[in-house]
Amino acid sequence: MSEEQPSVGKILLWIVGIFVVLFVLGTIITFANGGMDLMYQKVFGVPFENVRRQNYEHTKSYEKGSADRLSNLCGQVDKVDADHKDLLREQIKQEFSDMNTSDAPDYLQGCLKAARAH
Repeated sequence: MSEEQPSVGKILLWIVGIFVVLFVLGTIITFANGGMDLMYQKVFGVPFENVRRQNYEHTKSYEKGSADRLSNLCGQVDKVDADHKDLLREQIKQEFSDMNTSDAPDYLQGCLKAARAH
């Protein structure tokens, strides 16, 4: 009784088949995982980003940076000619439309009021 030995071709075919199956499974898992990431980003991404931005806007560094930027623009309003004052005031009005002015110094509050009134 002699057992038949599998041919080299059948062994190679099995090895290639196993690699193909593993590749297909890996591709399916990768696409499924990517799809879940896209779904997560679409469902939870926007609210998460809004909360993150609101937290950032209440940090001391953001408020100081905004006050410095406003101070710089208000200083430029005093130095430019009449044609450019309107442009700078419009920029101030748009950029700082939602800024809380209660904590700002008086000269910045005056600048903001002048820009918003314009």
